[in-house]
Amino acid sequence: MTLWDSTTTSWATLLPRTTRHIFDLWIKALVDAGMMDQALELLLRGRAELFNFQQPGMYMNLIRGFLQQGNLDMAYQLRDDFKTCSIRNRITILNSVFVEYLFKQGSDEKAMELLYKTSLNNDGFTANGHVGHPYLKVLLKYGKKTQAWALFDYMLDNFDECIGLGNETLNMMLNECIKEGRFSDAVNILAKSKAKSKYLHVGAYRNLITKLCQNGRLSEAESVFDEWLKQEGTKPDDATYTSLIHAYVKAERVDDAIETVNKLMAAKLRKVTNMIL
Repeated sequence: MTLWDSTTTSWATLLPRTTRHIFDLWIKALVDAGMMDQALELLLRGRAELFNFQQPGMYMNLIRGFLQQGNLDMAYQLRDDFKTCSIRNRITILNSVFVEYLFKQGSDEKAMELLYKTSLNNDGFTANGHVGHPYLKVLLKYGKKTQAWALFDYMLDNFDECIGLGNETLNMMLNECIKEGRFSDAVNILAKSKAKSKYLHVGAYRNLITKLCQNGRLSEAESVFDEWLKQEGTKPDDATYTSLIHAYVKAERVDDAIETVNKLMAAKLRKVTNMIL
């Protein structure tokens, strides 16, 4: 039995509960294994069987594989095919694969030209968090930090609750700030995102507090932590408390460490009490 025979046999058992996510995973695995013909066959099968086939993930994985092989004709054919079954925002997301390919080839000018050409307002900017995220990743990966920050600032300034920044995007840019030693900027970005959104970016709060503690920036970590405690709804989790406690111990601030442990215990007690009542 060949690898593909084994793959299709396993695949057949999954058909009753097949989802787009499963197609994504299988196609990526086949592309990573260099089995491009089989990956293409599976994509065509998914295109025929899935009710909603507008998401770009499967196409992006396959296009990336063909680009790596230098098969530009097939990559462009797949892009053109995706245009017939999807919508503008998702087509723009898919085009980020071609922007990355051009950067990888050292064609920075062509990459930026394509980015501007495919972005929704023709100047390299978009307020849509789903669209902007892959472009931010590519720009940061290939050292275009000025352009990445300009895009992110635009996304933050023009935030819309329905299509705005997600935790993943926010964390990515917070981490970039931390890497560059821009701790105050990271705190300000989180504060600005909170002011723009009615939902608390819990993952971003947790991430920033942890990173600040790891870098010995206790005063900023305390400020962000105290701000989180004031918010309604989700409160700091055990991991966030633990980061602060470890940072206090490392700084030989034993009393503060003990006080934070007590806060953690009190938070746990309130949670249990609320569950009982």
